[in-house]
Amino acid sequence: MFDHKSTRSWCVLNTAIPDDDTSSRSTVSRMPDQLVRLLIERFGSDAEYILDPFAGVGTTFRVASEFGISGVGFEPDPRLYDVCRLHQSDANVFNDVAQNATLYDLPLCDLMLTSPPFEEKSLISAVGASYLVTLMDIFSGMRRYLRRDAHVLVECVNIRLGGVVTRPLISQYVEILSKLYIFLGEFVVCESSENFNLYGYQHTTILIFVNSKNEQD
Repeated sequence: MFDHKSTRSWCVLNTAIPDDDTSSRSTVSRMPDQLVRLLIERFGSDAEYILDPFAGVGTTFRVASEFGISGVGFEPDPRLYDVCRLHQSDANVFNDVAQNATLYDLPLCDLMLTSPPFEEKSLISAVGASYLVTLMDIFSGMRRYLRRDAHVLVECVNIRLGGVVTRPLISQYVEILSKLYIFLGEFVVCESSENFNLYGYQHTTILIFVNSKNEQD
């Protein structure tokens, strides 16, 4: 359980897909249902809207609907967008990049929960710098759609090649996002099953921030 007085907390999840569950087998996600469900229970079970600027296949919105929470977000990939809409047809999800958020009439959201995509090869190369700049711009633009004191939960992993960490992405996320939000700590989620679906990692890190002020302030 996350403790606001600490900088790091841990939990263990079993995210193995049951043999009789075929609904989740067509897609791969760094944010399995069990993890999204746990985070919403901890940080936003009473939310009205949840924001995900990198919607992907819509895992966040599908699980949020179990709590009666409406989704707001973006997914530029048409294939992923179609899957996202299939699972959550009434969400405010747009087949567009998050940088174009100002083109849409979006409600204020009570929680942001997202897992930014990344290209490992580009992050390890010099192109990685432009990726972080783009990420900063997107999260900066999302502030106007978050309520004051809304939690911002960002899934992140370090980049590895041959078992060696070649890009400390977690610390870089903290560095850039702390310029926009107050950093509260890390929630490290370890996998206990043999068939984990956390994108090849035995654990993942949820960075926890809070939106201290609206963009207009």
